[in-house]
Amino acid sequence: HMDIFHAHFRSTWNTLYTTASSGRRPQGMSIRTFIQVGLEFVQHLEVHHSIEERYVFPDLATRMPEFRTGKERNLPKPKSGAGAGRGEHEGEEEARKSRKKAAELLQQHVEIHKGMDGLAEYLRRCLTGETELQMSVLKTQLE
Repeated sequence: HMDIFHAHFRSTWNTLYTTASSGRRPQGMSIRTFIQVGLEFVQHLEVHHSIEERYVFPDLATRMPEFRTGKERNLPKPKSGAGAGRGEHEGEEEARKSRKKAAELLQQHVEIHKGMDGLAEYLRRCLTGETELQMSVLKTQLE
């Protein structure tokens, strides 16, 4: 199911980026509609990420160590201490690496949201007429 959402986000982002790169909007799309597409993209991606972070990632963490951040509840803790055998210690190391991967994924979401905030603010100013839509600026915001 997630692939469907992600494919849609990639498609919309590609439309925005291609337009910003070429300076040519899709046929039949007004500037106002194009700006609305950008604003809806940001809004939908924010909701999607919120759902992933609140519901999907914690659920995946119950089965997949790479989604564990170390803050989950009701998950088995790795054994540690003087009595832990070599295999158990290696398990702790794997759990630490998995938490790092999850932290990196969550950090990617943070970075994406910083960019989305700037993009949304720019598009809002363009929609109100405060700023003229410039494709070079839009491209920079998307990047």
